[in-house]
Amino acid sequence: LSLPATGGFGDFTAPAGGRGGQVDIVASNLEILAPGSTAAPGMTGLLANALDSIGAQSILIGGTRSLYGNVLTITPAAQQLQIDSGAVLTAPEIMLTASTAITVGAGALIDTTSFGAISTLFPNDPKTGKTLGSIALARVSGGGAGAFVLASNAPVLPVTLPAGSGASKLSIGAGAQVLGGGEVALSASNTISMDPSARLAAPTVMVSVPVINFGTGGASGFNLSASLLAQLSEGDPLRNLPATGNLVLSASTAINVYGSVDLGDLDPVTGQPLLAALTLSASAINGFGAATDSVKLRA
Repeated sequence: LSLPATGGFGDFTAPAGGRGGQVDIVASNLEILAPGSTAAPGMTGLLANALDSIGAQSILIGGTRSLYGNVLTITPAAQQLQIDSGAVLTAPEIMLTASTAITVGAGALIDTTSFGAISTLFPNDPKTGKTLGSIALARVSGGGAGAFVLASNAPVLPVTLPAGSGASKLSIGAGAQVLGGGEVALSASNTISMDPSARLAAPTVMVSVPVINFGTGGASGFNLSASLLAQLSEGDPLRNLPATGNLVLSASTAINVYGSVDLGDLDPVTGQPLLAALTLSASAINGFGAATDSVKLRA
């Protein structure tokens, strides 16, 4: 991948009330590198700090975007997208997509929080009055949607998947962080896995996957643990980020509950749930366990 230019520049300035410039970066297999790193064989390597320096308000890595009405469709072009261990990506809005797998390496950072809020107006001319209503993930060959990560300072946007499961996977490694000033969204058509030490922080966190599991026992999908809920309830004190107030869990196939489940901490001072809002969306909610098992979700 080369960007030859002599004295060239990109003007990504946002018009009054509108959105700034957008950049879509595509290659068959992409690796976002930490300083001093080189790409693995078969991967196209890009330095994370070079992407940061582009100055675009919204960066999409691994796919292309298209706007129809008020729906922004994300279509993967990359098969594999790797964010290297220790790589740091910063912009007001960062999106990642790949048809097969996204891997966010140990200690990697995806962070929008040092930038100001951005508008949902599209196109860039605010005179049109168009407001972005949702993000739709396009179906890929083999069925289902590709994997997707969003960290954004824009107001909350729902992320929708095509019906049915697929093969795409999202993995977030030890100590990795995905931080958004408005929203963090994770999606895959097969499995989303997070190391227990990985951190998400945003006022709204959305997870979209065919199967969501409460308790232990789910082999695929996304496993919502008490430790993850507790972490969301803390925010990120080091960066002075507030706790997640709105958690949206969308399962296109089912939410499965294994055994007794008790999720959601209470504020030790007020006695009120730390999570202000919890939204569950699924075609079915299944319980696996004994008649004496119980489920408690606090919000």
